[in-house]
Amino acid sequence: MPLPRHPARLALIAAITVIGAFGGAVPAGATPAPTPHLRLSWTVLRFRCWTATERVRVGHGRHIRAEKRRVRRCGDRPVTVHGRVLHLRWQQRAELFGHLTLARQPLANVPVTVAWTIASWGSGSEIVVTNADGRFSVPLSAPSMVVTVSCSPAPGVVLAVSRRIDAAARLSLHVGHLRAGRRARFSGTVYGGYLPADLYVQFSYLTSAGWQPFSHLAIVNRSTGRWAARIPIPDAAAGYRYEIRAAVVPSPDWPWADTASNVLTRIVSY
Repeated sequence: MPLPRHPARLALIAAITVIGAFGGAVPAGATPAPTPHLRLSWTVLRFRCWTATERVRVGHGRHIRAEKRRVRRCGDRPVTVHGRVLHLRWQQRAELFGHLTLARQPLANVPVTVAWTIASWGSGSEIVVTNADGRFSVPLSAPSMVVTVSCSPAPGVVLAVSRRIDAAARLSLHVGHLRAGRRARFSGTVYGGYLPADLYVQFSYLTSAGWQPFSHLAIVNRSTGRWAARIPIPDAAAGYRYEIRAAVVPSPDWPWADTASNVLTRIVSY
């Protein structure tokens, strides 16, 4: 099963482990043989604006000529990220870069195994090969998973690094008309797949003391990701303004990070 290619920060769970060494035992007083080094880094695509020098066509009377000018551009740019966990928003893309060297010299044509494990769902792997510069890259994506990169650049030598992705799914929220003393319909969809049985959505409203939960939950349809619930609105709430949001209740069988909806504003009518 190939590494998921969904549009992807990773936690350093284990340092690089080296089993064995080149040349076996080292005599007393001798210089130890160098060992391979596997360096990993990663980037995430984020929306950025930047200024660049470009040639543009400019009119001067009847003449048009190309001139160099500073122009502003905006779009998704790869940004190097640091930290113990790679946190990804919904459909955010990332990429893992590796560099395999020995005594600072690249190791080319070395097979590298990239294995992944999704808790409660399964695992898989793929193999990439280092290029002439000893480098390789792998796209990373949702859902949350542990990714392990390993290789054996020489007999008796194994390098392995494990990291974790925490990716958020998407949760839509629709709130019908709020009327005091009546029930209002809350509905939406959980996107992303990997839906377990008995996955619930919790609703909250904002007060001066922070977010407070409504008394009811909604259960997510495992086949479609859709959910709906009828939420009672108190008689005393007439005229009040509600700030409402929904969040997926964490489940050990749901391989996503904390996922919440946008905040909606509704006025309670009489």
